[in-house]
Amino acid sequence: MAPNTYRFLGPTGNLGALLPGVTGLGGEFPILPGFKIENGTYIPIAFTGPNPEEIDYENPYNFGFPLAKQ
Repeated sequence: MAPNTYRFLGPTGNLGALLPGVTGLGGEFPILPGFKIENGTYIPIAFTGPNPEEIDYENPYNFGFPLAKQ
């Protein structure tokens, strides 16, 4: 994984709290939630792949919006 990039290990409960503003996750492939910290900004990301053995940890999906403390 790239510097300042993290994934949640064994999250329980509602993933909405970890990935605010992200809805509709699901489907036939694994999704592991994570985040990046860049310039003090929290950026929700997800690691995906066709199956658990082929998850791409080098190119996470960026949801396209940052969250910054106001």
